[in-house]
Amino acid sequence: MSMTKSEFIPKWRYWCKRIIISLAIILGVVLVWHLCLSFDMSNRIRSHGVHGSASDEMLSISINPLTNLISITIVMPPDPDGSNPFSALGSTLVDSMFHAIGPGLTAIIDEKLNTQAREKFDLYAMLVPYRVHLSTKKATPEAFAKIQEEREKRRAEEAKVKLQSIRAYAAANLLLKNVQVSQGERFGKTVDSVFGTIENNGTKTLSKVTVRFYFLDSARKRIGEKDFSPVLVSKYSFDDNTPLRPGYRKDFGYSVEDKAPSGWSKEVEADIVDIEFSEEQDKDKSVPAMEKHPYAPNLLLKNVQVSQGERFGKTVDSVFGTIENNGTKTLSKVTVRFYFLDSARKRIGEKDFSPVLVSKYSFDDNTPLRPGYRKDFGYSVEDKAPSGWVKQVEAEIVEMKFLDE
Repeated sequence: MSMTKSEFIPKWRYWCKRIIISLAIILGVVLVWHLCLSFDMSNRIRSHGVHGSASDEMLSISINPLTNLISITIVMPPDPDGSNPFSALGSTLVDSMFHAIGPGLTAIIDEKLNTQAREKFDLYAMLVPYRVHLSTKKATPEAFAKIQEEREKRRAEEAKVKLQSIRAYAAANLLLKNVQVSQGERFGKTVDSVFGTIENNGTKTLSKVTVRFYFLDSARKRIGEKDFSPVLVSKYSFDDNTPLRPGYRKDFGYSVEDKAPSGWSKEVEADIVDIEFSEEQDKDKSVPAMEKHPYAPNLLLKNVQVSQGERFGKTVDSVFGTIENNGTKTLSKVTVRFYFLDSARKRIGEKDFSPVLVSKYSFDDNTPLRPGYRKDFGYSVEDKAPSGWVKQVEAEIVEMKFLDE
């Protein structure tokens, strides 16, 4: 059956219209998806503290979602006035470094953004790839002064918020107990010292707690002060590096003989002035890692108990036990964590020891734990256990290293 010319034209127009509408819908979906991804990128940049205005930041980033051009402008300090030759030299070095690393940096960012676009099926960005333009801009002395003013203002606001958080947590959850001045020993001499206990009744783990002691005169007037940190987790710390977990308590004692001013009546007041929350709030990362470690079932802790030991000729409370390697690998390090328990069998403190430690810096037994080997251990905990400890412990392996690692 033949079709006349007058019948063919409406059919042709109909299909053309359908194709155009379909293409428009597809292009609209592609564009909307791209705009959503661009908006998400802008929000992530903004959430990291990078704003679009160069007047209040040293870095300005703008994104054009249609051209996919990302403009990054680094606001440089104003030119030196020439009075300081080192300032001019520093400015020249910064400019030279920028021009040296700028092209490579933009290429890396380009590649990362375009790879991300393919991963998220951003068809628009595949057709119009992202391009990064990196530039510098000299700030005027007035604008630079405003940048510094805004930065100082923001730092002051952050410090204020932190202080409020510290005070709120400390007031509600931290307890200073039994703070008193008594006689202590330092380098074999009897000295005036401050003793006490800090207890964490909250739900957060603390990596730092700083206590300020105020020295009082006979009229109980403050005439001096000194800060100490009973809790301080740091890779540079040579003292107890244990965090103050929820429910834990920490005893402390500090010599203040050479720190108190004249007129001190040997009485003090104490206040918590600084705390820092640990990044690992609930539990140390190493513990769940050990629980899931495929080699963990091969290590056995046996006969862990508290008993009397000897240290420097004195009888002291100590923890004894045996660690046994029933696997097929040789271990160069095994760290055991002892948890100190109170009368309700609640954990109130902890201390880590390494019965196995192969190291050129080790002054103890440097023997690895080979397959089938066992290692007896004993550690004095007299000066490490907190008050309220009932001479009971729980033990757990929290770290291991193989000899070939």
